[in-house]
Amino acid sequence: MRRRVLRRLQVTVLHGIAGKLLVPSCWNQFGKPATSKQVANSNISCYDIISLMLRQVSTAEFRALAALRYRIRFFLHEGDAAARCLGLEPQQYVLLLTLRGLPSGVQPTIHTLAERLGLKHNTTVELIDRMAKCGYVARNRSRDDRRYVIVSPLPRGEKLLAQVARQRLTELRAGGEALVDALHALLGQKWKSRSKGSRR
Repeated sequence: MRRRVLRRLQVTVLHGIAGKLLVPSCWNQFGKPATSKQVANSNISCYDIISLMLRQVSTAEFRALAALRYRIRFFLHEGDAAARCLGLEPQQYVLLLTLRGLPSGVQPTIHTLAERLGLKHNTTVELIDRMAKCGYVARNRSRDDRRYVIVSPLPRGEKLLAQVARQRLTELRAGGEALVDALHALLGQKWKSRSKGSRR
């Protein structure tokens, strides 16, 4: 009976509406439902997701989830503190980091930056305006489409970003084991073995 229910749920999830997965835990990095292709490229199967949804969450898993959240918040807090020490607002540092770390081929438009930062369009515009006044970034109309504004880092902003990033990478490499351990405790040995297999 349990296997039959799991199978029905799996078929329903795989088809969904317009090819979208409707499992609440299947969201992509932009907060939208992940497609079947996105989940297929991940290290967890649809059967695993449904099984996790149907069973009880153990005390160890609650602790692992809490530990992971704590480690992530600690890492972000330390990054904010490092940025402030150099005179950068945390959001300014994150925007500079987002600009520098955009995937190849992705245009640094205000829309893209707002989406990556998780901010509203108007809030992102205000942030960019403040940074432009400080000499951290420049904004220019796109040559291909004048409707779009392209944001680019200026030397002053790049220098500050490099200083913060260098410090954060050094700290992460020196003491990042706790974050990795928290991830392993939450995802389990099965995930680690799959990850190793996918890299071969």
